[in-house]
Amino acid sequence: MDDADLLLRLRVDPADLDPAPERLRPADAEHRIGLPCASCGLPGYATRIVRLADGCRWLDTCRDHMIASATFQAANRPRGDILTDLREAAADAGVALTVVIYGEAG
Repeated sequence: MDDADLLLRLRVDPADLDPAPERLRPADAEHRIGLPCASCGLPGYATRIVRLADGCRWLDTCRDHMIASATFQAANRPRGDILTDLREAAADAGVALTVVIYGEAG
């Protein structure tokens, strides 16, 4: 599921979302907590950046819609893509990623 599909599922009009930077930085996001949820208007619990055809936008969500977003995306994510997820999370956090795999041959 891409971000445009997610917004459809949450019934959010992309035109109502504020422009956002390409990368999420905690300092940029901190001030958004508490803003109205883009889906229902309740106080926001989380924020994230969605990437759309016309650019990046902030998606502020209450607790329930944050959980719904994660659930929608997890249900539609291809299985076995954990390393890609880790690489994206590391890039978003601005840290280097080193993957170490170990174990005993069976």
